[in-house]
Amino acid sequence: MLMTTSPKDQIQEISQRKAMDILSGKGITVDSVDGTDPACKARRSALFAISGKGAVYPQFFLQLGDGEPTCVGDYEEFEGLVECDTMDAAVLEANPDIPTFSKGPRARPSAATWPQTRA
Repeated sequence: MLMTTSPKDQIQEISQRKAMDILSGKGITVDSVDGTDPACKARRSALFAISGKGAVYPQFFLQLGDGEPTCVGDYEEFEGLVECDTMDAAVLEANPDIPTFSKGPRARPSAATWPQTRA
């Protein structure tokens, strides 16, 4: 997760906290990168290049093994995936193209094993 320890506003701060709570509650291993830390500048820049969104926090990426990170999206996209998980199972079954957190981000075949849980 690309985040900041210097949120620009309360909304950004709450979004980051909620995301961490959701991921932690699902047992997801999170590697946080502080985009405002000068020591993380190269990694932050690489993640911005992958997502195409500079100075947007938080952003979510999936990295399988030693592969390159894949952008899942910003907080709104992440929250949408989580919310879709709460839809009625019959609706999701009838509409398999609806992306959910459990299925992983749509149109990202490298994310086939999403989500990764702690061993």
